[in-house]
Amino acid sequence: MGEVIKKVSFPSDEDGYRLFQCPYCNNYFKLNNNELINEDIIDLFCPICGLCGELSNFITDEVVQHVTDIGINYLKETLNESLKKVERNSKGMFKVTKTLKIEPERQLYDFENGLEIMYFECCDKTAKILLVDKDTAYCPYCGVN
Repeated sequence: MGEVIKKVSFPSDEDGYRLFQCPYCNNYFKLNNNELINEDIIDLFCPICGLCGELSNFITDEVVQHVTDIGINYLKETLNESLKKVERNSKGMFKVTKTLKIEPERQLYDFENGLEIMYFECCDKTAKILLVDKDTAYCPYCGVN
């Protein structure tokens, strides 16, 4: 079976920032999509608690569920197509009476909830964080406080 790749796009806000969630403190923050794409970023620091982890660990639960739903729907479509082929090739000996239901993809929603742009001089990059955390914020790229 050939390799199938489905591109999944994640929404950015009107300023070009994408939502992330810290796996340690569960706080949300946003990073500039262009800054993420233009760098070879492997690890991130939470701008709120300062703990470090792989970039993939900061993907929101909603995005993980969205990608999981896409994968399950792809599997269902593939199984439905395979069963139809078996039915056609069985010359009436096999009849598909029920197909697997494809679920509609959940929409990914963005939110602001008090997030404001903060400039991190150490890396010459920005992030959107909660206004109340600006005085104690850590740079998401290098961890400087």
